[in-house]
Amino acid sequence: MKNTLHSIQLLRFIAAYLVVMMHSSQAIAIRMNHTPDDFWKFGTFGVDIFFIISGFVMETISKDKVIGFKQRLLFSINFLKRRLIRIAPLYWIYTTLKILVLATLPFLAARTTFDLFHIFSSYLFIPTLAPWGLMEPFLPVGWTLNFEMFFYLIFAISLLVSVNRIFIALFFFVLISVMAHMANNQLLTFYSQDIIFEFLVGMTIAQCYKRKWLVESRYLAVGILAITLSYLIFCYHFELNFVRFLRLGIPAGLLVYSLLCLEPLIKNNPTLLKISAYGDTSYTTYLLHTFIVPSVPLLLLYFGITSNFLAFVSCLALTFIMSYIGYYYFEKQLINRLN
Repeated sequence: MKNTLHSIQLLRFIAAYLVVMMHSSQAIAIRMNHTPDDFWKFGTFGVDIFFIISGFVMETISKDKVIGFKQRLLFSINFLKRRLIRIAPLYWIYTTLKILVLATLPFLAARTTFDLFHIFSSYLFIPTLAPWGLMEPFLPVGWTLNFEMFFYLIFAISLLVSVNRIFIALFFFVLISVMAHMANNQLLTFYSQDIIFEFLVGMTIAQCYKRKWLVESRYLAVGILAITLSYLIFCYHFELNFVRFLRLGIPAGLLVYSLLCLEPLIKNNPTLLKISAYGDTSYTTYLLHTFIVPSVPLLLLYFGITSNFLAFVSCLALTFIMSYIGYYYFEKQLINRLN
């Protein structure tokens, strides 16, 4: 996007730290309280926000005008190239770093087991059953990147085939869901999860944005935001666990939509503007926190500190500091060189 959307940047920051908060509470539950299932699971909502944003951004930066096949082919290839450069190198580096860290300090791992096929599949973004029994890569947070890369592939095909990218993506997602019900295949089952349709919600919001169909009333936008947050609190309070797309996906879409409507308000608020600037660090935060969060409780216990609150705050503070350093002095430099 030519002009920075501070609402999207703000949401990227919020989404990243929802995930960090969830994993921090999980690490504390495992390391300090020895109650591995007693943690704040709602932070997974950050993933749904990320998926909506991803669909929104991809659709927003794509042109709607009809062009020739050769131009579409070139645009499709360049799109995949840019996405690969943006996502893969940093993920590969952190995956390699985890291999080295756990090979040297195996006590840091709660469940990781080395399996060459699993590690190889992780580098290629191919969902594979991990030795610990879950469909996730060696760097577990990479399960979302498996969905992202798959979405990018489908989106590249839609760029090549038609201007109506939402319809093409919907066709493939539905086809995969049907195939998953017909065949007992782990790969199809993984990609048929309803969370994948959240990308389409983001793409639809992007069309509303490009066609200037956003709500112009600030009060109406705040009303949508309030209803959305109330719905999320209701689902969380009563521990409702129905279809994720309806429970978290639609609210994530409404959250993105309402904050886009409030873009002028966010842009003119110095505090929100300052927070939104850290949205750029969200990818580094997402990958890097998986090293910081499990280590903090162990470090505090080593010094005889058992405060859950201090451990939680330390996880967030250290993640923020290291993410800032990691983005501006490593990720940004890496991407610039690769581009």
